[in-house]
Amino acid sequence: MLTKTLLIKCPGFSRLLHAAPCKSIGHAFFDKFCKPRISSTNQFSRAIFFIFFSLFFSPFPTMGQERTLRFETYSVENGLPNEQILDILEDSFGFIWMGTIDGLVKFDGYDFKEYRHVLGDNSSLASSIVHQLLEDSKGNIWVVTEGELSLYHRETDDFELLLSASQIGPSGNAVQVVFEDKDHTIWAGTANGLFRFNQQDCSLLPVASPEGVAENINIRCIKQDSKGRVWVGGDHGLQKLDTDKNSLKAGFLDIKDLGYSTRVQYIRDIEEDKKGCLWLATTVRTIIWDPDEKRLLPVPLPDSLANQGVYDILIDRNQYIWLAFQFKGLAFIDHKNHQTRHFQHSPYMANGLANNQLYSLMQDRADNLWIGTTLGCQKINLSSVKFPVYQVRPGMEANENNIYRVHQDKKGRIWTTTLNSKLFYAPELGLKPQTLFPGRVPKVQALSFYYSGSDNMVWAIHTGNGLYAFDESKWTWQRMDSGDTINTQLNTVLFEDVYDPGILWVGNAMGLCKLNRHTNRRQWFYPKKDIPSVTPFIYNMLQLPDGNILVNAGEFSTGILALFDRATMRFKPLIFSKEGPHRPAIISVRNFALTKKSGVWMATPTGLVNYDVETGKCRTLTSNDGLPTTSVVSVLSDEKDNVWVAFDGWLSKYMPSNDSIISFDVRAEMEGFYSGSCSKGLDGRLFFGGSSGFMAFHPDSIYFDKTPPRIVLSNFKVLNRTRHFGKSPELIRHITLSHRDNIFSFQFAALSFNGLKNVHYKYKLVGFNEEWTDAGPERTATYTNLNPGDYVFRVIASNSDGAWNEEGLTVELTITPPWWATWWAYLIYAAFILSGSYFFYRFQLGRKLEHAETLRLQELDAFKTNLYTNITHEFRTPLTVILGMAEEVKSEIGKLEIGKLGGASISQFPISQFLISSLDMIKRNGQNLLNLVNQMLDLSKLESGSMPLHLVQGDVVGYLKYLVESFHSLAAAKNIRLDMEPALPEIVMDYDAEKLMQIVSNLLSNAIKFTPEGRAVTLRADLTTFEKLSNLTLTVSDNGLGIAPEDLPHIFERFYQASPQPPPKEGEPHVEPHVTPSFGGGRGEPHVTPSFGGGRGEAMFFGEGRAGAGTGIGLTLTQELVKLLGGSISVESQLGEGTTFTV
Repeated sequence: MLTKTLLIKCPGFSRLLHAAPCKSIGHAFFDKFCKPRISSTNQFSRAIFFIFFSLFFSPFPTMGQERTLRFETYSVENGLPNEQILDILEDSFGFIWMGTIDGLVKFDGYDFKEYRHVLGDNSSLASSIVHQLLEDSKGNIWVVTEGELSLYHRETDDFELLLSASQIGPSGNAVQVVFEDKDHTIWAGTANGLFRFNQQDCSLLPVASPEGVAENINIRCIKQDSKGRVWVGGDHGLQKLDTDKNSLKAGFLDIKDLGYSTRVQYIRDIEEDKKGCLWLATTVRTIIWDPDEKRLLPVPLPDSLANQGVYDILIDRNQYIWLAFQFKGLAFIDHKNHQTRHFQHSPYMANGLANNQLYSLMQDRADNLWIGTTLGCQKINLSSVKFPVYQVRPGMEANENNIYRVHQDKKGRIWTTTLNSKLFYAPELGLKPQTLFPGRVPKVQALSFYYSGSDNMVWAIHTGNGLYAFDESKWTWQRMDSGDTINTQLNTVLFEDVYDPGILWVGNAMGLCKLNRHTNRRQWFYPKKDIPSVTPFIYNMLQLPDGNILVNAGEFSTGILALFDRATMRFKPLIFSKEGPHRPAIISVRNFALTKKSGVWMATPTGLVNYDVETGKCRTLTSNDGLPTTSVVSVLSDEKDNVWVAFDGWLSKYMPSNDSIISFDVRAEMEGFYSGSCSKGLDGRLFFGGSSGFMAFHPDSIYFDKTPPRIVLSNFKVLNRTRHFGKSPELIRHITLSHRDNIFSFQFAALSFNGLKNVHYKYKLVGFNEEWTDAGPERTATYTNLNPGDYVFRVIASNSDGAWNEEGLTVELTITPPWWATWWAYLIYAAFILSGSYFFYRFQLGRKLEHAETLRLQELDAFKTNLYTNITHEFRTPLTVILGMAEEVKSEIGKLEIGKLGGASISQFPISQFLISSLDMIKRNGQNLLNLVNQMLDLSKLESGSMPLHLVQGDVVGYLKYLVESFHSLAAAKNIRLDMEPALPEIVMDYDAEKLMQIVSNLLSNAIKFTPEGRAVTLRADLTTFEKLSNLTLTVSDNGLGIAPEDLPHIFERFYQASPQPPPKEGEPHVEPHVTPSFGGGRGEPHVTPSFGGGRGEAMFFGEGRAGAGTGIGLTLTQELVKLLGGSISVESQLGEGTTFTV
């Protein structure tokens, strides 16, 4: 089901006003002579007199059943800052500007933006009292305030003060009006004459006053006519600007010639009609001046308005004249047809003129008439009213215009019944009605039904007083004698038989009556006889084309639908109920409508019911099918078989051809319709009666407004606060935001001031969502947490009639990234990455080279180790042989010594002594070399991890004392005191005797070697705790020469050669300095190896004649052995004070 809610356009305002003749002399006569004599409380007498006078003394028909204009009001309650509107302007964008006594207002149809004077702000208005507005050909808006002239710049959304009161002249010579002619010259009218505005230096160039006229001419209005002539109006009448534009010419129209006091009379406004005549608004009357003939023309106004002051004149696009009176409201003049209509404030008209004191008039592009009053700004639409409303008594209380029934007979006459039981008649739509039915009718809503017969006879049903027929010869209603049942019972409906015009069918509380209008013979048919479950009441009925009658029988709330068969004269219930196949539907029909193709349509409280006569099928449309509400008040069909449905405040058009619905919100024009108050006119016009009059429209004249609205950006907010960009929002086409502006919203407006509830919007943000978002009437689009980047915001809109502006509004949006995500940041990142990659490559390359070098050194070291191992293995065998042979030679010499050679000892011979000492040297050096080879083999085993531990448990203190004892002879030979200082007498622990012997021997031998004579070497043993474990701590200290600080970090490195030390001071014993062998490293230890049964030989010095030389691997081996035993070794030393090794 297609459902739309639209407001559709109907015939122009001019057509409706053509049918409304001007106010008669009778009105003026009554206002002047009779009104003071009639009490305000006797409204009925006043009305009777008025009708009587109008009928008999009016020279032309009076205005009646007037189309009601709806005045839409904008006041403080709607957001207008101030209600006193002095001037109104529509700019080139379509905004409405209003000058008030407290600021300038810009209106987009939804919101008011206010501009005021701000003290100390030169970019604000010069004054908050705005008298006149002008938009020039460049789109700038000129603002005349209290003597000052300001210019509004849309590009900066602020004001420039062009002229202050002090620049113009003496006090009181303020700017009062500004005007731009066709040559784009700006003219300023002041209290001191006319001036040309020089836009280059913002100065005023005076225009000479006419000859014989004082210099201080007070200029109040300026107008250029169709012939290019510039007219000036003010306190001295009407004057024309000379062709050279340097002086004014007088004598065209002098105020004195009008016969009014010059003290109060002046011209306020000038307008030109299509004939070239000038309409002049003055303080005391309206004047029409023919400038070519130089004569006055009569003004088609009644006397009550002819001598009233006018503030503003507007000649609209249809050449109708609108007058804004100073105290008398609004007047409309159709000068061509001499018709006038007067609008005044009435407390009974909710949508009427708000106030009778008017200031300004303006017609916009959409044919809206804007009216500035002392109580706000009002708007009426002159051309696109969809459903015009007519009232029988415009401006009167509600009961006078509550149309309970409305009917147009076959002669085009309009018959209406009001809620207060009055019958009104008008010869045609738009003419003043007459009260024809007696006012003493006792019952409200007495005339419940009208019918026009084929002979143009008009029939009416009175609810409790029978049938009436209108007698045109006597111009009155005649009551027909139709019997007591019709005369006294409640009558509901009648119509003429489709086959026999002489038969009338009447439905009332007793049943259905067939009445012969010629013989007055009556025949009654009772639904209860054929359908016992219902009462005889005929609430509503409709005759079908075949002559049968569809009736709603029974009480309204419990009635059923039945068919009266004209042939059998019996009632048959229609079965289409959901309650069961044999039960009739309970239905309450407010009225019927017959169509040619889609059958019968019924207005019911439960929906719009359609009954197909041929198939007997029934269908109900409700709000679920697209209707505004479910309860239908009345229904009509038009000439194209469309069904028009009235609800409270809504009209809907249902089109059976495509099963679609278009709904119209008419709550502003008609709050509610009355049940069954509808009829179809002669020309296809549809009538619906309601609480505010009746609507009359032709379905074919309703059309869609195809002019799409202009869309502007009205506001932009960030974090719900307006963001100002230094220009008016409608000029913004690009917005740049920071990444921190993560919540923002666009606010937009379609500059269409009619039917705003039905203006629809769609928007999308290209780059974020590509699909249109249907916002309906909502005008705000909010976005949050968008990624930085470029976007395009687009919005399109339709007017109230569904015409879309597909081009819409486009605003580019850029969200800047944080500094760490900008292009230059990425450039820096790229540089860092490239640099990092390069340095990482270099680092990896260096690591690879270092690793390769390490591998090479390891390979070299392994090669050297293998070489040393092989060499030492090769050395070990011959050394063992040499030592063995030396020992055997010495043994043989001993045997010789024992055998005695010639009685003498062999050692007594020099050769023998030489041999013995040589053998000892061979043995010592061989043993030294063997020890060196053993050390190298041990170091090789340690590095390869193949040296095992042989732990035994025992007293380590005793073992250490034993080791120290083996070094006493060596220490004594150098006069060195060797001490053993255990902290405990006994320390029992697991230890490897051989490894401990090597560690202690290396340390003691080094200490003894590098300690001068007469000094001491001490071995201390103690039990300490480290990481909650008991550990043996050995300290070997001496007070020798010490080790240089630069050598300490390298003392445990293999083959390291320390720097030589200075000789001892005078008087000190000579000590060999620390010398590292040519292999480098170590302290060049004079190694002493005691013999503990390990085959390592006795303790002896390593080397001969080279006390300071060493292999450089003793300390390295010692460190490795300490690590093997799970310990650590450190050294502390100071030159000249000694060295301490701690294990």
